[in-house]
Amino acid sequence: MRVKGMELSQIAGFYSVVLGGAGIIGIFGAGWVVDRLSAQDRRWYAWAPAIGFALTLPAMVGLLWAPSWPAALLFIAVPCALNYTHIAPSLAIVQNAVPPARRVVSSAIWLFVLTIVGLGGGPLYVGLISDQAKPHYGDHSLSVAYTALVPMIVLTVLSHIATSFSIARDQRLARAVG
Repeated sequence: MRVKGMELSQIAGFYSVVLGGAGIIGIFGAGWVVDRLSAQDRRWYAWAPAIGFALTLPAMVGLLWAPSWPAALLFIAVPCALNYTHIAPSLAIVQNAVPPARRVVSSAIWLFVLTIVGLGGGPLYVGLISDQAKPHYGDHSLSVAYTALVPMIVLTVLSHIATSFSIARDQRLARAVG
């Protein structure tokens, strides 16, 4: 609102629809892609989200440098969709990694952690950085806060890559036993 000149009614009408639509595309798109690619190599359960998160970085640059709010909405839709690429594959991993009798509890724990860390900690982190940067950067403090997400995104990519090694190890162990 402060930097791009968006009105509150425009945020309610456009921003929410763009983010909701992007989230749906990210979840279902990643699920579809991983279903197809994981038949050849199960590491796609980790690679697809790693690629998705890595691709958010250039889109974040576009978001920060967008000259208008419609352009900013397009750039924010891309990382939003890509940030949701982990949902379907990680839920599938949780469901397939435990016996059927433990799937409900395992999914509940996964959703609890996802909610606390991602939906609880993420906005709090961005808000704190923005508040700290406000005295120096003024209205552009939110841009500084978005930039502060870059190390978190890199850590997320590296975590998914590490998960792919674990999946490969589990595949080797399953072939050795079976």
